[in-house]
Amino acid sequence: MKLKTKTKTRRFELKLCLPFPTYICEQYAKEVIESIEQDELLVFDPKDETALKEVTNKKGEILILDKAKMPVSIKEWLPVGCQYIRYANSSVDELKEGRLAFYKTNAHQVLWPVYAEHKPEGPAALMGEIIISGPDTDFDDMTLYRDKFKCLIAHELVHVFEYMRFIVPAFMDWRNFWHIVVNDGSSADLLVSNLDMTNSPIDRYGTQLELACLQDYWPSQAQNWFDAFNRDKSPEKKPSKK
Repeated sequence: MKLKTKTKTRRFELKLCLPFPTYICEQYAKEVIESIEQDELLVFDPKDETALKEVTNKKGEILILDKAKMPVSIKEWLPVGCQYIRYANSSVDELKEGRLAFYKTNAHQVLWPVYAEHKPEGPAALMGEIIISGPDTDFDDMTLYRDKFKCLIAHELVHVFEYMRFIVPAFMDWRNFWHIVVNDGSSADLLVSNLDMTNSPIDRYGTQLELACLQDYWPSQAQNWFDAFNRDKSPEKKPSKK
């Protein structure tokens, strides 16, 4: 007996759900996205069987992104990596103490599950969102609050961009991505390891490493946002964005 194959298509778009206060936060988030100055992101080729192969320089340093050579527009592809930017819901979201924002995605389950027995659902099942719970609402200085909020959004977007280096190729050619890059799931652990390493610099909160990651995409604005977020904060008390 042969059963019919049921298929469906899905439209990906980015929605902002940040209504407080008086929709101004939605405007700030929109401005951060629209003002991305470096719009080119280098992603991995879905047909490159060496995409996850470790490459080192003469000093022995691992060049994680050496194989990411395909340029794509961040603004064009952003909705596949992130479909929502919203405020946290304390009843359903895991909010750790001091956590002001985090990027949440099921890519590890639907695109590159480690040691999967069967081919996963694929791009149609992908979900990704940035969840916000801060920063502190000091509306006495709206310029300062604006720049703090923009720093928070930009920080989480950098996490999205790092994931997009693998998410975009999965959308471009899912069949080859799963079979060639992820090696039918057996190389998924290498992919996860690479993601951990590429996401590490942006999480060095309040350091020049974090600033440099922001400047990669917002070179003329990152310093102001970074300074606003870290103003009057001692190294011991810097909040966690992720």
